[in-house]
Amino acid sequence: KTGGGGLTGSLFAAKAKPDGYTLFLAQAGPNIIIPLTAKGANYSFDSFDYIARIMVANCAVVVNKDAPWNNLKEFEAAAKKEPGKLVFASPAATSWLTFAMRNWFTGTGVQVKQVEYKSGGEAATAVLGGHADMTFLFPQNYAPMASADKLKILAIGTKSDVYPNAPTFAEQGYEGNYYGWAGIAAPKGTPKEILDRLAAISEEIVKDPEYIKAIKNMNATPDYSTGEAWMKQLKEQYAEMNKVLTDLGLTGKTGGEGGVLHLHEADLLRQPQGDAVILRHIGAHGDAEAVVPALGALQQPQFDLLPQPGVE
Repeated sequence: KTGGGGLTGSLFAAKAKPDGYTLFLAQAGPNIIIPLTAKGANYSFDSFDYIARIMVANCAVVVNKDAPWNNLKEFEAAAKKEPGKLVFASPAATSWLTFAMRNWFTGTGVQVKQVEYKSGGEAATAVLGGHADMTFLFPQNYAPMASADKLKILAIGTKSDVYPNAPTFAEQGYEGNYYGWAGIAAPKGTPKEILDRLAAISEEIVKDPEYIKAIKNMNATPDYSTGEAWMKQLKEQYAEMNKVLTDLGLTGKTGGEGGVLHLHEADLLRQPQGDAVILRHIGAHGDAEAVVPALGALQQPQFDLLPQPGVE
């Protein structure tokens, strides 16, 4: 089920009969961010039974290879010396990647300017071209250029066999979940015996050579986690995103003045303006703007939404 930025399929799976015949590829966007922010989502994080994580996307903070910083601690120190000077290339306004970094900025007190791009590829290009100082990307966007020694990794989500010398966030003293993931979920209430069987099947799939090859071709990592270990990670990430989205004023899930403006990436035109980035939504029912202050201008980042009547 496609459409709605993942909302259509998520809702279909959440409301399906819990008999083991409907499964869902759970990810941070549809399972955490959409339920917290989307008007009309009509499902929540708890609408699913989480069976097994089957892959990890080892995200990383990257800078140009000639940048003076060799780890995220050095970048933090430099940013604090000149608040608001360094530029963060956001890979998309509504991406988990952007929200994760805003969580890091707020937690550390780092103030940077944020410029929105349409994709991770564009954000990486901006860093390569010197238009931005750093970005935070999924491996498919940074791995080719990091391996070619064009981008330098300052911090990575989890320890990497591909980049063994890249320091993790945790190794540098930063708490939080800074890696992407995907896993198998089922509608809430699926019988335990079915969940256990699906978990065992998922474990076998993760060991399959063809699966391993396919996931590695995406520059991701096959990974199996289930039970309490996976739920611990999910709940921690949910709490992190709930906090940052609440700080941004995006968890109201209501329309109109002061509510959530539904910005679809394909409809966004980014226009930097002074200490803010204007996100403009061109909708069938009218236009609307979200003025996103640069991070350097705020201690607690937030969105100021200026919707036109009737915009959804």
